[in-house]
Amino acid sequence: MSNTEVTTTDAFISYSRSNLDFVEQLASELAASGKEPWFDKSDVPLRGIPAGSEWWHEIEQGIEAADNFVFIISPQSVVSPYCNAEIAHAVEHSKRKIPIMLYGEDEASALGEITQAINAIPDEELIPEAIFVPERDLKKLVHRNWQRISAVQYIPFKSHDDWMKPTQELISALEQDIERVRALNELQRNAATWERQERSSSFLLRGEALREAEALITESVGQDPEPSPLQSEYVAAGRRDENRRRRITVGGVIASIMLIVAAIVTAIIIQTNAVQERSLMERNAAEERANLQATAVEDQAIIASTAVAAEAEAQLRRQQAEEALRVALSRQLAAQSAIQLDRQLDLALLLSVEAVRMDDTIEARSSLLDALSRSGALDSFLYGPDNFIQSLAFSPDGDLVASGVCLEEEYFGLTRCVKGGVFLWDINTRQLVDILEVGHVGNVPSLAFIPDGRLLAVGGCHEEGVMGGPVTKCVQGAVELWDVTTMTMDGPPLIGHRNESAYTANLVDDLTFSPDGRWLAASGTIFKDGWQDTITFWDLETRQPVSEPFIPSDFLSDLAFNPPGNLFAVSSSFDDAITLWPFSGGSVTGEPLILEIEKPKQLAFSPDGAILASTHEDDSITLWDVSSGLPIGEPLTATMGVGGSLAFSDDGQFLASTGTSGLQENDNVVTIWDVTSQKLVREFRSGTPWPLTQIAFSPGSHRLASGSRDGTILLWELDVRHPLATPLSADADAAMFVTFSPDGRLLASGANDGVVRLWDLASGEEVDSLTISETGGGVNSIAFSPDSKTIIACTWDWGKNVTLWDITSDVPVGIGLEGHKNEAFSVAFSPTGDVAASSAWDGAIIFWDPETGEALSEPLTDISPDEGSSFRSNDIWSIAFSPDGKLLASGRGGGDILLWDVATQQPAGEPFFAHTDTVMAVEISPDGTLLASGGGDWLIRFWEMGTSQPIGEPLAGHTDAVISLDFSPDGRTLASGGWDGTIRLWDVTTGQAIGQSIVAGSNIISSATFSPDGTTLATNADPITLWDMKIETWIERACRIANRNLTLEEWEHYLGEESYHETCPDALSPDEN
Repeated sequence: MSNTEVTTTDAFISYSRSNLDFVEQLASELAASGKEPWFDKSDVPLRGIPAGSEWWHEIEQGIEAADNFVFIISPQSVVSPYCNAEIAHAVEHSKRKIPIMLYGEDEASALGEITQAINAIPDEELIPEAIFVPERDLKKLVHRNWQRISAVQYIPFKSHDDWMKPTQELISALEQDIERVRALNELQRNAATWERQERSSSFLLRGEALREAEALITESVGQDPEPSPLQSEYVAAGRRDENRRRRITVGGVIASIMLIVAAIVTAIIIQTNAVQERSLMERNAAEERANLQATAVEDQAIIASTAVAAEAEAQLRRQQAEEALRVALSRQLAAQSAIQLDRQLDLALLLSVEAVRMDDTIEARSSLLDALSRSGALDSFLYGPDNFIQSLAFSPDGDLVASGVCLEEEYFGLTRCVKGGVFLWDINTRQLVDILEVGHVGNVPSLAFIPDGRLLAVGGCHEEGVMGGPVTKCVQGAVELWDVTTMTMDGPPLIGHRNESAYTANLVDDLTFSPDGRWLAASGTIFKDGWQDTITFWDLETRQPVSEPFIPSDFLSDLAFNPPGNLFAVSSSFDDAITLWPFSGGSVTGEPLILEIEKPKQLAFSPDGAILASTHEDDSITLWDVSSGLPIGEPLTATMGVGGSLAFSDDGQFLASTGTSGLQENDNVVTIWDVTSQKLVREFRSGTPWPLTQIAFSPGSHRLASGSRDGTILLWELDVRHPLATPLSADADAAMFVTFSPDGRLLASGANDGVVRLWDLASGEEVDSLTISETGGGVNSIAFSPDSKTIIACTWDWGKNVTLWDITSDVPVGIGLEGHKNEAFSVAFSPTGDVAASSAWDGAIIFWDPETGEALSEPLTDISPDEGSSFRSNDIWSIAFSPDGKLLASGRGGGDILLWDVATQQPAGEPFFAHTDTVMAVEISPDGTLLASGGGDWLIRFWEMGTSQPIGEPLAGHTDAVISLDFSPDGRTLASGGWDGTIRLWDVTTGQAIGQSIVAGSNIISSATFSPDGTTLATNADPITLWDMKIETWIERACRIANRNLTLEEWEHYLGEESYHETCPDALSPDEN
């Protein structure tokens, strides 16, 4: 198509000129399928664009007008400045990215060529001036964009192969969720117009259009494409403007009504005066006067009644208007919280709390749950000055964490730090203990606690010289020793060699104590016949250097003692080596062991000293066997990078690293590796827009602290997987099924060992264990009697697989009751307590007498023996009694549901088709009006109990079979669990999901059940977990993590004219923020 007139298209194709033939053929195939692609055919110079060229503006228009952004991955395109500028523009305009990999015979080889091409980009190469992108550095932009593109599953096109299948995949990708994609594109165009018009309120959305945009923003968070910052600002501005207009309108309506009321009152007064005048004038007409007075009184009553009604109507309208404003603002805050999840998590938490407090809408509750879920193991933000954390250290007892920061800055064309300091935090209270105003004239690049914890070593510079303008040099490096019990400096600073060269940087930029606390190694850089990094070993008893500075390399990256203290390691990215020196008596001795590796950076020894870990500039980690000097296995790599700080856990089982994809937002992570298996076991998003600079385990390794470039410390609780989740007990391993007793005192769990365990919820202790299978068959289902005195349970044994047990006397009513021919799947107690039921793979239901263990019926089935296994598969996966005990619902393998009449033991009507796969879970609402079903087709459906008709659309969200359902006691919420290892919460009235999926464990969630009071949800896996469902707890946990309040500027931006209050009263005030 023509490149001179851009119209709305299905896709913009970004590609390298070397792939033009492929792109032309692909565009032809798309056009033949009714799709309209746009791609540039201009003969653009490979090394620049002529000044004044309209070509790039045309490219921008083509991207903006397209529904999708298709990127052809090749070694040439991923490093092309033009292609990378196109990617950046597509991201800015919230375009869905669809990558295509064009390769020869081997995808792996093609990916290797791409990696080589990226690594070969010269430093300092810039994007051509004619192309406007915020990031001019090509290498940085390429790394950033490759992270964006590689995060999306590409469609493979093999050269010289049949392209029909991948072309159909591409067409399907272009059409997927297209209405939402086009709605976002339209919103982007409107937002861009608003931006061009200097953000005039005349171009803002209002009414239904605004509400639809808010819903679109909320729906699109976490999807591709996500809302752009401009779109979010545009919608938020529309909501603020509409709220302002509504307040003005409500005020006007109320004023008008009050004027009407005043007029009516005036009319009453006038009417009264008239009556009095007529009375005086017609005294002799007594009868007529009486009639007139009666009429006047009646008129007054009518008028007065009208005035009261008008005032009541005014009051009602005012309340409705105010309620509408609160609901709208709540939803707006929820949408803004969703946008901030990956950008500024503490702000997202605070906005969601305010959304819930404004009005507890589904959107507000969802935003709060999502923000908490995104927090993961994050325990708290600790806020320092808005400045780079260059150093971080835990005290040996784990009670304090210290961060080296800048306290004062100056700006003379360049920003520089003029005074350093150390923040000391109490980890238990999450409060700032003290600020050590050290004597360093600059930042604090190095910190280390002495092993006994009494002293903190602080490295830096004590004297500067001027190199020209704001650029300075460190003349005299120093180490200060601070007593953290008294918060005073312990003796004079340790001063290294002073150098008078004009190019001196004798800053002490790294520190480490020997394990016995006797020696302190401090490194710095001097100019002596060229730049050289030096290490000084200090004797802590004499506070004197042991010898002249040690010069192991021209440039050092890191240094570390091994735990026994007999080896001293240094890394040098300049020398491409790690050197391990024997160490004794305060100095290095003998011949070193040299480990050759490209660009090593940070170092960390395992607690036993057997392993040395090193990070590298290519964002990888190498584990070394110290005894042999050989690497252990392959380098460790992760999508978000692992090239930052390193720390081993106390037991040496885990290794933590910081990493960033190179973006200045969203993707800064902490990765935790299992050292033995070399597998990535956990990954935490930082929730800050800045890279993480430092990391440290607390003693005991229960906590992890990371420092970021903006001065914030993030404190992680490693025993926590979710802020709302608490393991039932340290002894409660994963189970297959869990359920609460109706009196709320006990939780029963069944595992694959054939044992039902009873747990006291108050203490978390196991109070009984009931062996219900003689062969150890796994427990599939458990149910309590209404009085909590008896349980029924079933196992996967073939036959003899149902057990009834009186738990008050701890005497079984019957173990291995006969009736089912093979594996039993589900059991249930009637609400009346006089009947229990079980179902099995044999397609039968059996009713049982709970007191005697006798079967009250033969195995019941509506499938005749001669029908056998038909499209209605025999297996019955789930059963549930109605609240009145009259009906039993059964979900079956053929995708249908059958209701049974308990009294007659006959089907109550015909089975009805519910799912395209097995019905794996059924549950009836507490009021008996709804039946919920979950299927192997990943869907949940609601059915009207009286008619068996579906209610609303299926609930989609799980990515595998739905195998557990439970209504909250008030019937307002449905919890679901699935084979995908997640739990989901659903609003029963609207069918809306409350938040995103919660990853509850690595195993399947075969059981998710509410406590009788609805305040707790129990799940079965990894390990048995109790989830707090109280909204008050959600707010308390959000405040603990955010650990601050909204600033006045944030409040004005997001809540406008609402009166300010502290969202979290126990946290930092706006002034303290």
